[in-house]
Amino acid sequence: PLLQEWYAADMWQLLCCCVLMSRVSSWETKHRCISSFFATYPTPSSFMEEVITSGKEVALRVLINSLGLFDDRLKSLVGITTAFLLPCEGADAFSVDLKANKIRGIGEFGWHSWLIFCRDM
Repeated sequence: PLLQEWYAADMWQLLCCCVLMSRVSSWETKHRCISSFFATYPTPSSFMEEVITSGKEVALRVLINSLGLFDDRLKSLVGITTAFLLPCEGADAFSVDLKANKIRGIGEFGWHSWLIFCRDM
């Protein structure tokens, strides 16, 4: 199965999964790191509290360092979590696209995954 299928029931997890698996060829490395990430941060609130608010990036680095591009992935995970928990002024629901609701780190792959697995499109 596609890794996205494991996380399709949760929009935040699906988008984080896409960011974490991007530009990594080894299925085993992706699966190990993504599973560890969600075991440690099962919800956007837990990621917000532990990493964004408390600044405990070292534990995150240990979990996902073997994926590479840590700084970019961190910025993208922060962008997803912030957009998910603190939607833009006037927005009545969390949404993703590549223009008005662009989230850092979510490109074509993440957007199409969100449409397919979260919006049934």
